[in-house]
Amino acid sequence: MADHICQFATEQGMHLNPKKCWEKVINFLQFQPTQLSPLQLMGSVVKCVNSYKILSIHITGDLSWNEHIDYVFKKANKQLYALCLLARSKVPAVDLIAIYCTLVRSILEYGSPVWATLPEYLNDVVEGVLKKALRIVFPGLAYIEAL
Repeated sequence: MADHICQFATEQGMHLNPKKCWEKVINFLQFQPTQLSPLQLMGSVVKCVNSYKILSIHITGDLSWNEHIDYVFKKANKQLYALCLLARSKVPAVDLIAIYCTLVRSILEYGSPVWATLPEYLNDVVEGVLKKALRIVFPGLAYIEAL
């Protein structure tokens, strides 16, 4: 299969770099079959990875979203710090909401059509960032009222 891809790339005037190519095996079997021979591209062995990031979406071998949600959670929480500093500086709530939508919500919703069907425990992680942001913007209100 790799030879066909290499041949197609050559026909289209492209050159593949084997050092920048990865192999990702997706396997849902209960038992592990015999080890597959390594994939080769232009005489070089292609590196096999457990997960990779493409267009800022993390894809793992079991196609779970744990690693991606962990990445999104950490990145969004970093942006919440800026929101917290602005709230301490007495920026109006309307402006804080606009800043939240720009800095945090855009991170949380990027690629969401791909990973929209999350298990409940991962959905709670994403919603936890929203709850934290609402506590920053509206410190005296309950979650339901702040929504």
